[in-house]
Amino acid sequence: MKIAITPVRLWFLFAALILLTRSTHLAFAAAPPDATLALMLLGGMWIRRWPGFAGLVAAAFAADCVATGSLGVPEYCLSPAYAGLVPAYLVVWLSGWWLHNTRLSASLLAWLGTTLAASLAAFTISNAFWFAFSGAFGGWTVARFAAGVLPYFPAYTGAALGYVALAWLARATALHVIRGRSLGAAA
Repeated sequence: MKIAITPVRLWFLFAALILLTRSTHLAFAAAPPDATLALMLLGGMWIRRWPGFAGLVAAAFAADCVATGSLGVPEYCLSPAYAGLVPAYLVVWLSGWWLHNTRLSASLLAWLGTTLAASLAAFTISNAFWFAFSGAFGGWTVARFAAGVLPYFPAYTGAALGYVALAWLARATALHVIRGRSLGAAA
């Protein structure tokens, strides 16, 4: 029995993974790292449709509401600055879209480089919104704020890089198996 991997099926899988990894990442130390950035990049590559992007943003928001409402995540996380996640995730989604449209899409190095660049852009955008619109940093300079959030960048990006590397490996393995079957059938 063959199961076709369609954009809609990928969306359901990605939304479930966002809910699984995002709603618990701040509340439980043993939970898997947040996969949202990686899934936005992969969504841009493989789902590609705007309703898919909107749906994944909605899944992330739902996970954050659950975490805020019942898992002990502070309510200030859903300040007006939260809106900055939309352009931050859009940059990541468009980076995946760009990667899909290039000849580089088979290279692990291209996937990881794109993930790193997109993560840096998303980190900058989301933290700029947090600084400007959360209301929590009155009297702080941009330099003081940047020095305070910069230590979070390695973990923010590291999880995305790890998940994207796993996705690349799974894709490369699947392509190898498929090619092996088609070569065996031709013999």
